[in-house]
Amino acid sequence: MGEHLYEKAYAKYSVENMGRTQMDIYRRILEKKAEAGKRRKHYDAIISGYYGFRNIGDDALLMSILKDLNSFRPNMRLLVLSKTPVATALEFNVASIDRAGIFRIYRAMRRSRAFIYGGGNLLQDITSTRSLLFYLSMVWLAKRLGLKVMFYANGIGPLKNRMNRLLTKKIIDKVDVITLREALSFDELKHLEISRPRILLTADAAVTVMDGAENIRTGILEKLGLAGAGPMLGVSLRKYPGNEQAEHEKYEAIIARAIDHMAEKYGAYPVFFPMQHPDDVPILENVASMMERESFVVKDKLDIFETYELISSMYMLLGMRLHALIFSAVAAVPMVGLVYNPKIQGFLDYIGQPSAGDVRELEYEKLVALMDSVWENNGEIREQLAECIPGLKEKARENARVAVELISGAGPGTGK
Repeated sequence: MGEHLYEKAYAKYSVENMGRTQMDIYRRILEKKAEAGKRRKHYDAIISGYYGFRNIGDDALLMSILKDLNSFRPNMRLLVLSKTPVATALEFNVASIDRAGIFRIYRAMRRSRAFIYGGGNLLQDITSTRSLLFYLSMVWLAKRLGLKVMFYANGIGPLKNRMNRLLTKKIIDKVDVITLREALSFDELKHLEISRPRILLTADAAVTVMDGAENIRTGILEKLGLAGAGPMLGVSLRKYPGNEQAEHEKYEAIIARAIDHMAEKYGAYPVFFPMQHPDDVPILENVASMMERESFVVKDKLDIFETYELISSMYMLLGMRLHALIFSAVAAVPMVGLVYNPKIQGFLDYIGQPSAGDVRELEYEKLVALMDSVWENNGEIREQLAECIPGLKEKARENARVAVELISGAGPGTGK
């Protein structure tokens, strides 16, 4: 009893233990004081991307990025640039300002440690040179103000214009870290001769969007009246940007015929759904109207969890939108991709899934053969996807780990 009393007294009340306890208390007080001082002066990072445009894919990117960053470093102070900052702040519980408010962005950058382009295919000139210049100008300003800059799980290219390529190289070569979501973008950086930043091949941030939310059930099938329907063939389409109506009508007609074939041969029930609302709805309705068989068009705006649950309920997906294909892969739903941008082909190649090629050159026989093959080998493909996704998720989380390392190494208030 005496020995036990001595051991307990030594362990809890000795001078050495009391000293350790007091030092721990002082250390925690100093850490909290330093952190509070930092937070008055700056944000840990400003995150920018194609946010606030009612695009499910980009919403999923933002949700994943915020969640993954906080998993490595809880309670980070983040600011998101958005087209609709109030909606973004409410939906994602994050500070947000207008992406077009250059003076507010400037003031925020002066109080931030880092600037992050979070996901997406921002550096390209297919859409327009104007959008490319906007994104490059933000990088230039951030570096001018001494911030650490990271491209987080981005797609790069295509960049067709020679002057755009030269300008991109000059500015992007000054950033600190670039992580890329597929090998095609890695090759594009090589062609641009970008060499100074740290460059890593990872995965699209959105593949982790359902981590921790696997048990969420929205009841979307019941809401849409699709419970019991099936086997469902999901269809995600968008307009091919910058092309003539005649080209649209050609590939839309081929897609409609191919979906009719699947309905007739396999009893598939086609379900058209938008990833960007309401922009995608007209093409979905148009293709559905060309069909002879019955189909269903989702006209409502779905949220991230509703969209994922809908896709995960499908037997197969015919997809043109990148994040419809990514959601399909995460849910282990077999797919056939339709390419309107190299990023689609890049992702399909990355996960080893079939592509019908550029929609402007779509061939009915090739498309039907691919869809037949995927439908008939559904179980085997699901197993392949289920094996592939854990590795992709680990690569996606690597984006956040690298970002937190970069932010932690940036000096307060200066970004250095």
